[in-house]
Order: sequence, then C-alpha cells, then structure tokens
Amino acid sequence: MITKPDRLYRIPASEATANRLYAGVDLGSNTFRLIIARLHDGRIEPVVKQLHAVRLGEALHRTGRLSEQAIRRALATLAGYRALLDRHRPTAVRICGTAALRAAANREEFLREAAVILGQAAEVIDGEEEARLSGIGAYAAMRARTPEPLLLADVGGGSSELLVATDSPNGPVITASVSLPLGAVHLSESFLHAEPPAARELAAMAAHIDEVMIPALAAMAPLPKTVVGIGGTATALAALDCNLSAYDGDRIQDHRLAGDTLDTILARLCRLTGIERNRLPGLGDGRGEIILGGLMIFLSLLRALPSPCLTVSDGGLLEGILLSAAGADGPA
Repeated sequence: MITKPDRLYRIPASEATANRLYAGVDLGSNTFRLIIARLHDGRIEPVVKQLHAVRLGEALHRTGRLSEQAIRRALATLAGYRALLDRHRPTAVRICGTAALRAAANREEFLREAAVILGQAAEVIDGEEEARLSGIGAYAAMRARTPEPLLLADVGGGSSELLVATDSPNGPVITASVSLPLGAVHLSESFLHAEPPAARELAAMAAHIDEVMIPALAAMAPLPKTVVGIGGTATALAALDCNLSAYDGDRIQDHRLAGDTLDTILARLCRLTGIERNRLPGLGDGRGEIILGGLMIFLSLLRALPSPCLTVSDGGLLEGILLSAAGADGPA
C-alpha cells in the first residue's frame, strides 16, 4: 500500500491565529456548509464540519425569488449552525452567500432573518470573490506544489466559477477568472423533467452548456493542461467512482476522473431516476437529483481541453472562507 503524502495546507504561521478557532459558513445554492477549525502548524484542523442539502435556489430560475419552503429549510439549518457557533465560540466567523442570493429578488428578506439567527450579517459575494476563495481553499488542500498553472473549476448549484491560477510562496496568483450562469440545480430543473431523463432533454442541456462554456474558455486562452474540480459535484463523482459508502476526504483529494470514466458514469446515472440516484454511495442528501447537470458541466469543460482528465479537490470555497475569516488568505 502506498501512503500518500500529507496535504500542504500552506497557511501562514502567525501568533495571531495560533490555537484559536475560526469559522466559515457557505450559503450555497444547493448546500449550506459550516466549518469550525484551528489553524495549527500550517494546516486546517476541523473541530466541526457539517453539510446540509438546503436547496436554497429551488425554482429560483422560474420565479426570481427564494421560495417560502427553501427559506424555512435554510433558516432551520442556520439555527443549528448558531448553536454550534455558540458552543465553540470561534474568534472570527465569515458567512458568505453565492449565486442564489446574488439572483434572488427577495434576498434582503432572507438575509435579515438569517442575521437575527446567526448574530451577524452574511455577505453576498460576487463571482470574482467566490472564485478567489475557491482557489485559496483548493490550493490549501493540495498534497504537492506544482509550478504549472491550473484551471480550477468550481461547479456549484447556481453558478460555476472558472479560474486560471499559479502557485506562489504568497498563495495562488489568479491570472484569469469567470463566473458562468451554469449550475447543477438550475440546469437540472430547467432541462430534466422525465424520470429517468429523456435523451432529447440531455441533448438540449448539453447544447446549452456548450453554448455558454465554449466562448468563456476561448476568452481565457491559453488554458492550462491540468483541470482541478472543486465543489460538491466533483467530490460526489469521485466518491461514486471510488464506491465510498462514507465520505473520505483523503480518498477524494487528488482522485483523477478521465473523460471516458465520466462518460461511463453519465450513462449509468441516466438510466436511473433521481430517487434511485440518491441511493447510490456518495449521492445522498438529494445530490442524485441534480448530479447530471453538474456532471455535464464538467464533461463540456473536458471536451474543450487537450487533456480530458479531472483532478478532484476536497478543499474549496468553504476552506477559503475559513482562511479569510482568520486573515490567512493573503500574502504570508
């Protein structure tokens, strides 16, 4: 058995962060996530890490608003997060909302209620900041430095962030980034109605993704050879390929998914209903209902590149939010 080297977690050593707890909260379009952790000896040491499929962006593309059901689910989850924050009392907390909150006409109503529950306001970050934080979290989780630039692809529930970055002693240097209106929830709700999905629905979704993806990639050229997948879709696909019954971040980190492997997974998933997909290892908590949209985003991306292989990262936006809460997201 080959032992994989430790992840680097290249976090600036600082007396200011030593032995203190910090917290990050990601209010995603599909999933809410919380991490409370120490930054110790250059690494993130989680004390609490939770994930809940809230589906905040459910039906948002049709109505332009957060639904009452989605708001209730979200606020109930945040009440649980507040209890954990009160118990552990981190030195600093950063709470970030992404695509669903950027788009919702009634976001201020939700944010007011969320602030009362959490005891502090959540920020709605733009696509550029979301990409920056995702890149910081992904680089922090890497096991080895690489001098080569990377194409980091964070596929979320409501949007996808692409960025070209290069490692440096002071953290990743981002040379190009774009936020695309392509998300696993939005695409699945917009195009997939039959159970299992019909071939014509899948073809229409693939054509739409290509229509958005290909011009965006052309504008970012020249593109790196290595693609790193960030976010719940990427980690779920890795867990599915590894047949993991329970999530294992060390198994997920740096797992490679070739384009033909993703094609095989797609063919398998397309034969199942959403409920059946949810029963598969790695696709619980409603992920199976939206996984096809996210998977096809990655396939569109890989088809446009000379090296059709996806390297999966266990670190991303949540870890980037945590590091920014601790002030450890800038130069050492």
